[in-house]
Amino acid sequence: MIRKQENSGIGLVDIEPNLKAPWTEAFEELQETGEKDEAILKTLMEIIINAVSFCKDVKDQQLQQLMEGMHFCMVHVNWTNKDEDVRVDKKSTSHDPKCFASISRNARDFQKASAKASVPSLCVMFKETYIKGACKLEYRKLTNLEHYVDKVVELVWLMVVQDPPMSICWQKEGEQMDKKTYKYYEKRGEVVRLTVWPAVLLYENGPLVSKGFIWPK
Repeated sequence: MIRKQENSGIGLVDIEPNLKAPWTEAFEELQETGEKDEAILKTLMEIIINAVSFCKDVKDQQLQQLMEGMHFCMVHVNWTNKDEDVRVDKKSTSHDPKCFASISRNARDFQKASAKASVPSLCVMFKETYIKGACKLEYRKLTNLEHYVDKVVELVWLMVVQDPPMSICWQKEGEQMDKKTYKYYEKRGEVVRLTVWPAVLLYENGPLVSKGFIWPK
């Protein structure tokens, strides 16, 4: 187990078992299109890398929107009295900044607890902008690939909204293989050819949760 979000009811399990079957099915489906194995491995890994960047970006923007919405609702009080909306001009009131000292924490807690509600929209956005747009893949014709993408986005999203966020790591071509963090794929070697599967840390520079896989040169 990776860990469970406190008070959220959302259980996170190890990313590798959750994606093992979708990854294999997507790999085999892309093989049927005539793609070479190395190109497929790169594609499947790049989906994870881009999902990490996408989910982090959305998380930060959504968090800011939540804080702004919470602030607005508390300052701009609206009361409906006998079908009449009663409001107070902001200029006629003043507010103690200390009232909002915990707004960031409250917004993060709400985002984490409600994280799964965002998953359907995130999947559509990512597939349309990255898979269809950047990768030029008709994902609707590749059902196994689409399922893999959906699972990647969901799991990455649930990992980045943790507090602190979990860290998903990979090595670049030409780097010395980190044998403490990664396992071999296909063969042994010292220099990275490509990362096949990322490593997962409990948080940035934190304890290793699960090892990744490296295809060495």
